[in-house]
Amino acid sequence: MNNNTPTNSAQPIRSPLLTAEQAAEYLSIGISTVNRYRREGRIKATYISSDARYHIDDLDAFIEAARNCKGPAV
Repeated sequence: MNNNTPTNSAQPIRSPLLTAEQAAEYLSIGISTVNRYRREGRIKATYISSDARYHIDDLDAFIEAARNCKGPAV
């Protein structure tokens, strides 16, 4: 048996960059709210071509900031 034979046990590659739709689902908010928060600077976005992508670490930081806020969460 050849040890150089690829196996099917490899994990699929998962990107830490999410679309607006995926970010909205992750945050349990609407897509228009994600886009508004991006425009207002509340959520950081990375652009690939002209498409905004949201890094999961930035979304987690947004959630943590909302938890630590003494007033309304957003």
